[in-house]
Formats: sequence, C-alpha cells, structure tokens
Amino acid sequence: MKLYLNKNLQKWVISIGLANSFLFILIGLRYNTYIDITNNPSQWFYIIITTIGHMGFISLIGILFPLLLSLISKDKKTLLLLCSLISSVSTIFLIVDYFIFSQYRFHLNRFVLDMLFGGAAKDIFQFSNFMYFVATCAIIVLFSAECLLGWWLWKKHIFLKLKLKRILFVLLGLMITSQLVHALAAANSYSPITKIDNTYPLYFPLTANTLFKKLHLIDPNNSGLDMVPKNKTENKNIKYPLTPLQFSESKRNNILFIVIDCWRSDCLDSLITPNIYKFSKKSLTFKNHYSGSNGTRGSIFSIFYGLPSFAYWNTMKTNKTRPLLMETLANQNYKFGIFGSASLSYPAFNKTVFAGINNLRLTTDTENPAPYAKDTRITEEWLNFMKVNYTAPNEQAFLGFLFYDAAHGYSHPNAKDAPFQPSWTEANYLTLDNDTDPTPFFNLFKNSLNDIDSKVGKVLDNLKKSGALENTIVIITGDHGQEFNDNKKNYWGHNSNFSEYQLHIPLVIYWPNKSPHVFTNKTSHYDIAPTLLRENQGNTNQIQDYSTGKLLWDADTKNWFVAGSDQNYAVIEKDQITTILYGNYSITTPHMESISDSNLRSNVVFDAMKNTYRFYTN
Repeated sequence: MKLYLNKNLQKWVISIGLANSFLFILIGLRYNTYIDITNNPSQWFYIIITTIGHMGFISLIGILFPLLLSLISKDKKTLLLLCSLISSVSTIFLIVDYFIFSQYRFHLNRFVLDMLFGGAAKDIFQFSNFMYFVATCAIIVLFSAECLLGWWLWKKHIFLKLKLKRILFVLLGLMITSQLVHALAAANSYSPITKIDNTYPLYFPLTANTLFKKLHLIDPNNSGLDMVPKNKTENKNIKYPLTPLQFSESKRNNILFIVIDCWRSDCLDSLITPNIYKFSKKSLTFKNHYSGSNGTRGSIFSIFYGLPSFAYWNTMKTNKTRPLLMETLANQNYKFGIFGSASLSYPAFNKTVFAGINNLRLTTDTENPAPYAKDTRITEEWLNFMKVNYTAPNEQAFLGFLFYDAAHGYSHPNAKDAPFQPSWTEANYLTLDNDTDPTPFFNLFKNSLNDIDSKVGKVLDNLKKSGALENTIVIITGDHGQEFNDNKKNYWGHNSNFSEYQLHIPLVIYWPNKSPHVFTNKTSHYDIAPTLLRENQGNTNQIQDYSTGKLLWDADTKNWFVAGSDQNYAVIEKDQITTILYGNYSITTPHMESISDSNLRSNVVFDAMKNTYRFYTN
C-alpha cells in the first residue's frame, strides 16, 4: 500500500477538525450554565481549561479516520464528504446530549441509547411530526454547512495560514492540565471542582489518590472521598430474605395495582382525577407518600421488592430473582393479570418484578400507537380478564397490575377540547428552557391524567358491580412524579433530581373492612410490599428480614430515606438532599439550591447505606 505524505492534504483535514473544535467549545459553554458557580478562582480556572481543552480536543477524535485515509488517498471529494459526515454526526450527538443534559442532568449513555434504539423507544419518547421535520431539516443544513466549510478552507487556503501545531499543542496542554487539576482536587476532596465531573460529555476525569499520598502531596489522613460509600451492586452474594418466610392462616384478598406513570402528588383532586378522588373518600389516603426513585425502573422495583433499586436491580436481574411478594402470591395460588401500556421489557421487568410469569405480554400494540389508545386497550383487557376469571367471590384470588402511560407521553385524544386550557396539543421539548411558561404544558399533562382517570373509573365501577370490590385491595399510585420547572432550575420531567416534584406521589388504597382514613405520616413505595405480606398474605417474619420498609400506617422512625437507580441516588432528609452520582456527591436544599459540602452528614449517609445494603452477605 502506497502512502501519500501530502502535508497540505493532512493540514486541510486537521483544519476542518479544528474548525469544529470551535463549534464544540461554543456548545460546551452551554453546559457551563448548569454548574453551581462558587466564584472560586480555582474553579473558574478549571472550568475554562476544561471547556477549551476537553471540548476542543474531543471534536478532533472524529477526524482521525479521514486523516489516516488521507495517507492512502488523494481524492479530496471523498475526504470532504467523509469529514463532513463524521463532523455532522458528532455535532448532532453533542447537541442531542446537551438537550438531554439540560433537562435530565445526565449524558447519552448505554442506558439512554438502549431506550432510544430499543423496542420500547416509541413508548418512552413521544415526538411530534413537526419535531421530526425540524430535526431532519437541521441535519441537512448541518451537513451542507460542513461541506461548505471544508470547501472554503481548501479554496481559500486557510489551513496554510493557521499555526496548526501550535493550536494542537495548546489544546493538548489544556486537556492534560485539566486532568491533573482534577486529580489533585479529587485527592483533596475539593468539591467545587469534583462536583463538575458529570457536566461535560465524554469526560473521564483522572484520579491519583494513592500516588499523591505516596508523593506526600496530600494529607494521608484525608478521608473526604470515603465519606460516601461506593455502590456494592457488583457483589452478587445476597441473602434475600435474611431468614425463611413463615406464614399463618389469614383471609387473603385479591390485589389490584393501578399505577399511573408520572402522577405527582398535587394532581389528585376532584377536577383532574374525579373518579379516583371520589374513590379515595372511602379508602385509605396517604398524603405524604414518596417513590423509591425518580424513574420508572426504580419506582416499580421499590413497590414490589420493598428495596432500593440502586442497590439491588442488577443483582435481581442477573439472578432473575422475583420479589418475595410475587413469589408468595404464586405459592398461594394467585392468578396474575399483568397489563402494561408501556413496555415490560424496557426496563426489564420481565426479568425482575414479573419474572416467572407464564405468557407475560411484553408490549401492548395498537393500530393507533398513541399512549392513550394503549391505555384504552389495557382497560378493555382488564375488564375481559375479570369477566373470564372472576364470577364469584370464592373464585381463585388474583393479582392485577394496570400500568397507565398517557401522562408520561402527554397523550390525549383531543387536547384542544380537554378541560384544562390553555393546553398544548403535544409536547414540544425544543421550546423548553428556564423562561418557558409551564402552564400550557402542565395543562396537557393534567388533561392526560384526566383521560386516564376516566379509564380507571371504568375499572373501579366494574369491581363494584361484579362484587369483587368486597374482597379486593385496590392500590392506586404513581410510579414517580413529574416536574415542570417548579424549582426554576430548568428541570422538566423526571429522572433528573430528587426534589419533591419528582418523588412525592399520591397513594390511595381501598382495603376491605378498613374504615376510610387520611394518613399524614411519611410513607414510601418500600412500605407497600411488607404491608401486603404482613396484613394480607399472613407473613409472620420481621419486616427487616426482607425489606427496608415498614407497615404503611406505622410512624417513620428514620429521619431520612433513600431513592434512586444505578449510580445516581440520594439520601433525602427534611432540610437537605445528598445526591451521590458515580461516587461523587453534592448537597442541595429540597428546592435544589446548593449547600456547602461541609454540611455533609456522613453519619446519616453511612446509616442509610448500611441499612440499604444489609442483604449482601459480604
């Protein structure tokens, strides 16, 4: 193979990469708007060199292949098209990453890509035709601009006028300096710098604690980083339950879960959800109820396992260990009716919560793919399930699960004529920023909930007319909440923080032979499974044998609770939230205002982690 050492050709390719470096740095400046600036000179220095060095350098990764190709080909058109294509794709990924980060505070990763390109993408992400049109036009314009840029650089010989080596060495030097500054900050637990770790895409900050201690560059007794325990989910030695479950004879009611995706606590009332509100008046209502996570996976997991998903999801999924609640119901010969409007395999509930259930349907397909249409179908299927399987009170007991998704998809059959106005007709994520008026968006959300409520009303009417309500525990709740920039921090949706708006949800339970009551004690999803096991299934174990929860009506003796999923979780107290993300931590008020890291209550965090991970044997 013959190599062509055409310096002008190679310089031209490098100049295209550097031009895109400038674009990446500009986009990088947008990420900086989500940093909690402390006006500390060292923090400013780190932000500047990282924005320029890291963002500028990662854009050069894309030109490596065209640069190598320039050594074996003189075809400028091919090189131009290849550089333009790679640069366009890289820029699009960066823009998409920024869009995701601005609303959820995490980057494109394997989990997000699995959702985007997995079988459940259409259930998780609801985009309008207009948004697809805008995206397509943007891609065409971007690719054309990249082609024109490359042509202009060649035609005007701009690359010959640039000091390319000097620019490359400056970018490399800034990137290396950024890494060394971070390593020193991490070794000294200097949070104004380390808490920026997750801000930049594809940023993998350097740590060298052991080396710095050996070189006596830091205090060897510094244990700041050890204040937050590391996630232990890689340890597969689990004892669940701690002791074998024992049961006494008891009257066992049917159980029906009605779970509404994204249903936040202030959206249970006589206007938004009139049928559920009316039903709550003869039920147990828990006003101070919280989810076990700010996302669906961790929330549903916490309902059925009574355990935090950030500690146990991976282990339970790997071992296909279903919840003790579901195991008990199967052993007690319950019949299962599982109907999800959203996918039951993304997240992998078929390998966790609903593992071992025969003929479990993973997706609900309808001619109209809108979530409200799928909600209609699962309602009809549930009514048919009852018609076929429940004809008298002494029939085989059942566990029902209805998962409604329209509120998550902001889906309504006719939002223009819906009760809450003014209302968007579809979610337009491209317009969301900190200055967006949330009213029409929130009204669309409330209209979607109102539509779900009409379907839930049919389910409740059927239970009453069939006589099943007399011996059925009906649990109506949300998986997690939904934020509409309530904290004025540009948070929209869920899965982005652990504030009230993403965790506080309604819980209404109709329990046969229990008088209506409003509870104000703090409760969580972790309490649901142990309450059912103890009060309905006849379990006689200590709840601590299998759950981190308690009975729903018992007082909460802890001054904290935990929530989250995978490497992003929080210890939540009345006056502050300690969020742990990939081993680093930040502290905020309940309204997401930053608090000095000196406020870290390490004893509370250790107590929470010790209680959380106690089912691991080593």
